[in-house]
Amino acid sequence: MNKNIKRILLLFPPANSPKHTIDVNPIPPMGLGYLASTLEKRGYEVSILDALVRGWDTRKDVGENAVRIGMDPEQIKEEIRKYNPDLVGVSCQFSRNHSIYHEIFDLIRTVDREIITIAGGAHVTVMPEDTLSNDNCNFIITGEGEESLSNFVESYNNPHVDIKEADIQGLGWRNQDGSITHRKRVRYETELDDIPFPAYHLMDLELYFGLDLSHGLRHKTRFTPIISSRGCPAKCTFCSAEKVWGKKFRARSVENVIE
Repeated sequence: MNKNIKRILLLFPPANSPKHTIDVNPIPPMGLGYLASTLEKRGYEVSILDALVRGWDTRKDVGENAVRIGMDPEQIKEEIRKYNPDLVGVSCQFSRNHSIYHEIFDLIRTVDREIITIAGGAHVTVMPEDTLSNDNCNFIITGEGEESLSNFVESYNNPHVDIKEADIQGLGWRNQDGSITHRKRVRYETELDDIPFPAYHLMDLELYFGLDLSHGLRHKTRFTPIISSRGCPAKCTFCSAEKVWGKKFRARSVENVIE
């Protein structure tokens, strides 16, 4: 892999759900939106493919009581071919979908073996070894990714920088001997107001409006979530927030949230 990264595709995969009680909640992918806006600010061409909402009406049985919701593999491959990205970033949020993430890495390779693959999200942060067990996943970034992903792209494109020597928070990869190198995150973004607003223009927002399912009760059919703070000092055993966002609570300013 020695190509320059110019075009970046950020991909939210399909998801599994119990067949008779659908518990998948398609909402605009804020995490990918923040990554996209940060990359665009640095001059890169970015696209977001939410394979869950784009294939919301596509259901495939994957077990006696389970169904997969989202675009089928051939549809995803066709979108990748059309966009022709140099790098695909895969959002891996939920551990119960870990097999889907591995399928996505393999699928990307069938389109073009030169595409660089990088994964992030809560599942990657909590279980980096599982993600890097797949040969078709080149890199991971654990924790918050705006600065790290942008620095990764800039370092990768710099012929004078060895990407595996660069100071990139949360970056990990699998070595030829099978061992894993992972730079633990020690820095977090403290000025959340400095992070650009999510790239809503890349999200096909109309696809999310009017759907029956969501996190919590929807009082309006047209809405989008916002993330006003990060970090949590609690250590709840069931929650990954502390590992993803760190222990220190950080908030956007009131003026920034209103804007």
